[in-house]
Amino acid sequence: MKKRLMLCLLGTALVSGCGQKSEPTVSNNEDILSLVSESSFSKYHLKDLIDATTDIPKTINLCDVKRIVDQGDGEITITCSNKGMYITNESAKNHVRNYQNFTYSRDPQLSDKMGYSWSNNEKYCLLTVDEDKDEFQLYCG
Repeated sequence: MKKRLMLCLLGTALVSGCGQKSEPTVSNNEDILSLVSESSFSKYHLKDLIDATTDIPKTINLCDVKRIVDQGDGEITITCSNKGMYITNESAKNHVRNYQNFTYSRDPQLSDKMGYSWSNNEKYCLLTVDEDKDEFQLYCG
């Protein structure tokens, strides 16, 4: 019985690639990036999240949400990290490149961290992607 269980576990590990980092795929990049739009994240309007006077969700689609209010000006940061999304810089850039006043830049200290920013009449937003850490962060204020 023990031998059979060990063989099953070994077979499962070999087939599933247990312990290996999966490669980025078009589908998992598009799934999470589809939540990001020029003025909203998931079903939440970014301006409403920034200006909210009541509590906002602590997580949206498994991403952590932090809101800062400083002298009447609000900011919102949405961080998705180590969720197995493996967002690539290329897919992020392709997703947001048509937003109003779009720009992008590379963090000079972190070669794999890129920033993609845009602004509209409501707010300025910055999406940063760190491929090494499997993290993206959306800041708007």
